[in-house]
Amino acid sequence: MPMMRRFAIFAMLLSAIGCAKSPQVVQTEEPLTVEAWQALPVEVKYTIDTFERLRQSNAKFREQRDWDRFTRTVLLPAKKKDLATKRTGT
Repeated sequence: MPMMRRFAIFAMLLSAIGCAKSPQVVQTEEPLTVEAWQALPVEVKYTIDTFERLRQSNAKFREQRDWDRFTRTVLLPAKKKDLATKRTGT
């Protein structure tokens, strides 16, 4: 068999195997409210995943402008307070 034909057959087999895989189930987490976010431990509270979950859980954060306002008025002041508390150990 010519080399190109072998390659074509190999490529088709790989694509067929890739298409035959069952789709992975995405684990859904319960919505995260601002109140629940405020109660989270500092180690979890400021992770990217938590921010994404918080934003997706709240319709009022759908617009970038609203999310930016929340970040400025709530998130950043809370982070400064939490980090200051963590440093002093109280």
